[in-house]
Amino acid sequence: MNIIEKIGKGIVYIITAFLILEPLWMLTPFVGFLYGSVLNVDFLESSKTSSWLLLFVFPPRRFMVIGLFLVTIGITFFLICAYNIYMAKLFKRGLVTTGIYRYFRHPQYISLIVAGFGFVIMWGRFISYLSLFIMIYLYYLLAKKEESICLLRYGKAYEEYRKRIIGIVPGVDFFEKILKKKPLSALPKAITILSVFLFVMCIALASGFTILKAREAFSARLPIIQKEITIDSKKISVIIPRIPILEKNQGIRLAFWKKSISAEKLFKSIKSSKRIKNSLESFFEMGMDTIFIIFKPRISIIEERGNTFVNFFMVPMDTRTGFTWSDAKGFRKNCEIKGLLKVERMLLANDTEPIKGNIEVRAVKDLKQDKKILTSIETKIDVILSRFY
Repeated sequence: MNIIEKIGKGIVYIITAFLILEPLWMLTPFVGFLYGSVLNVDFLESSKTSSWLLLFVFPPRRFMVIGLFLVTIGITFFLICAYNIYMAKLFKRGLVTTGIYRYFRHPQYISLIVAGFGFVIMWGRFISYLSLFIMIYLYYLLAKKEESICLLRYGKAYEEYRKRIIGIVPGVDFFEKILKKKPLSALPKAITILSVFLFVMCIALASGFTILKAREAFSARLPIIQKEITIDSKKISVIIPRIPILEKNQGIRLAFWKKSISAEKLFKSIKSSKRIKNSLESFFEMGMDTIFIIFKPRISIIEERGNTFVNFFMVPMDTRTGFTWSDAKGFRKNCEIKGLLKVERMLLANDTEPIKGNIEVRAVKDLKQDKKILTSIETKIDVILSRFY
């Protein structure tokens, strides 16, 4: 066997594996989202060119139940469709046109698209929203390949079935007829595939940004816990966006590990810490009147020997006198970042000095020298607020 035959055989094996594992592969666009959002890869936040991928197209807390319902329905119907198809193959029943296949040519793909949409509105981020459109397009290509095989195998019977029954997306057959007309039909297949893909991505981007702009236009109050504390006779507004999730009992809960801490204890520990007071003194001279607190998922709460420690970032800000907490967009427009405090191991307990770890202080002049850190702070605040406005 020569090298060309070996390469060809290898390609055939890869394609076969791809088709066998198609449900798994079709969900791989979500891998980019999981690494970029759930696993919190910092490089996506370090640049404006990529941070928009983490913005929330849908606010997930509002649609969690709906999303879970769609995921359940989609997976259930997919399993039913898979059962019908593989039973027909096993017993050699021929073309399947009964059950769900009476209404859709590719109900298994539609089911996974429904489940995918459920995932998107549960997670909400822009990167998962784009992934859904990529997934739909990949399913479309697989469906066309399967249809060409079925036409060869079943001939006129499948052609008549294909004309009667809806494919993946209603109206696609009409666009296919347009592509078959000259001069579009004369284009190389690779150019056509790429052009259609770019068209799909344009629809995804345009619709995603339209949703974001609509949400901004109708945004209400900032989704925060806000408390005014006094440090050395100077009043500061401490604001905590609802990440981790704010519960009605005024506790803060990390969505992944379901560990709750008391918001009152958090504020009390911040107020009682002399180390935090000393670290903030220089920012009063810069006009600081607000502290924005940022938690990192999975590493914000630590439990050791019955004690609870919290890690977080404090962003001193000047929100400009006279500004009212009307909306997230207005807040971002009017606030000015003055620095960054990285607080490690703050004990949530009645203690003379709750900070048991380090406090790293960076002034705004230091942040401006390291543009990546400043950009990361700005974009993280944008991403946090985009979950709710």
